[in-house]
Amino acid sequence: MNGKCVEIQKAMDELFDETLEESRADELLEHIDGCAECAAHWGLVGRLRASAAAEPTDADLLAMRRGVIRSIRAGAPGTAGWIEALRTMLMTPAFGASVALLIVVGAFMAGRATHRAERSASPALASAGDVIVDEIHLAASRNRELADVENSPFSYANVEVEDAGGGKLALRFDVSRHVDVVLPKSDPLVADVLAQSLLDQSSVGSQLQAISYSTPAVAPKVREALVRAMLDDANLAVRMKAQETLVATPGDPVVEDGLLAVLQTEESVQMKLVAIDYLTRSKVEPERLREAVAPRESTAPVDAVYVKAMNYVNSK
Repeated sequence: MNGKCVEIQKAMDELFDETLEESRADELLEHIDGCAECAAHWGLVGRLRASAAAEPTDADLLAMRRGVIRSIRAGAPGTAGWIEALRTMLMTPAFGASVALLIVVGAFMAGRATHRAERSASPALASAGDVIVDEIHLAASRNRELADVENSPFSYANVEVEDAGGGKLALRFDVSRHVDVVLPKSDPLVADVLAQSLLDQSSVGSQLQAISYSTPAVAPKVREALVRAMLDDANLAVRMKAQETLVATPGDPVVEDGLLAVLQTEESVQMKLVAIDYLTRSKVEPERLREAVAPRESTAPVDAVYVKAMNYVNSK
């Protein structure tokens, strides 16, 4: 997804509400018609808006029917009675709600036909026909950074991840109820679930499983969650596994910053040595490395980590 797609998707509500200038609306519709991802997002927004429309209840429809019958009986024979009945029916709130619902659904279906929204980027979601899955997927597509994930209206528990083949992952998790979907590895919902699972310290097994399927390059929020787990998780196995995943991506400034923090705060000598290996391969600035390994107290013993780091610093 590029910046243009993000801009288009943010303006879709205005496009549905017909509040955009005609030239701007034409520009958006032309882009949606030629972009599979935006067409899928257009269909998703349409489904959510349609599902949110207030449908008249059976009681509303019964009241409308009775009102029409009373109007017909009360009116004079001939055209005048029918006109009065029609006027009364049109002014009935339940009738207005029915018309509003038909307009929303009709507009959505026309949009799908015109803009080929059936080319869904997440066919598993579309076939599920499940509003809750649509809603969490829409929220995940709007979460760009880890802070967005932490503030997401949805939280995921009991997360299980499996390789589904064909470049897809099978996700099983609870979000107000259990969800079972198969999605492409690049799907934003995959990134959201993995990131939240990495931050959930209540289940080490789920964390380790999520890490094994996490790639820093998939999404910035996954990379940030891996760095957070490497630095802050209470379990050493989780911290080491997160570091192992991060160091597989060379030359990443965010990973470099995280590994420099490891040298300052981590107690595991093994993790510190791994950090130095990565930083020296990435040719980090010697002064940054010197500062990270400098003894915090004048009486602190010189250890293997300090010696290895200083060998690199002194060679520059």
